[in-house]
Order: sequence, then structure tokens, then C-alpha cells
Amino acid sequence: MITYNQIKQPEYKKWLTEYKAYLVENWGLNSDLAEKVAVFLLYAYFYGLNWTINSGFRDPEYQKELQKRWDAGNRTGIVARPATNSLHSVTGWLSKPDSHAIDLKFNDQNLAGQLSPFFGLKWGGNFNSRDPVHFYV
Repeated sequence: MITYNQIKQPEYKKWLTEYKAYLVENWGLNSDLAEKVAVFLLYAYFYGLNWTINSGFRDPEYQKELQKRWDAGNRTGIVARPATNSLHSVTGWLSKPDSHAIDLKFNDQNLAGQLSPFFGLKWGGNFNSRDPVHFYV
């Protein structure tokens, strides 16, 4: 597994530290997930992969709204039916967002999914009901 501690170049280490903080503060990711995703995205860049973050933490009420939309047939922007007990909706101490999942869209989703285990991530593209934008720990 490729980890943050293996990165030695100061400019990459700085970017990883800043991007990890961005993922925690702006997307509500769990610190462990944020670190793994930052390293994953650094390498994705070198593989020529472009990405967009679709979602990180989701308020449980918003998660329910997404489920209702899906069930009503409005699937705009939703790749798979949102789970009832979602890793996107985890909260930590003092109800702070602590998501253990992130939805990332890549220009080559299958390559990203194949690379993800090297960074300690699991991929929703392997689900029975495929969710190829879903990455989690």
C-alpha cells in the first residue's frame, strides 16, 4: 500500500498536507480517509486521471432525500441508490462530520477503481449494484 509517509518530495508533501485538510474541512471526510484519498489523487494526477468530487459527508436527512428522489425516478446526478446506513453520513465526536466515503468521478473510472486498493481504498465499482464513483475505507 502506498502511504503518506512514503512521499519524500517536500512540494508533494506540502500539497498532500493541504489537500488532506481541505478534504476534512470542506468535504467532512474522516482524517484517515482524507489522507488516503489525497495520496490516491496525487498518483491519479500522474496517471493522467482528472477528477471531480461529487460528495463527501451527507447529512442523514439529505441522504433520505436522495433516496426518495431515486425511488421516484429522479436520478439526476445519482449513480446508484443511496444506502440507508451510508458511510457518507457518519458523524464523529460532537456530531462533527466524519465521512468514511467519498464520491469521485474520474475521466477513466475503471482505471481509478483498479488503482484504489494500492492506496488502502475500496471501490463501489465492485458492488453487486455498481456504484463506480464510490470510494471508501
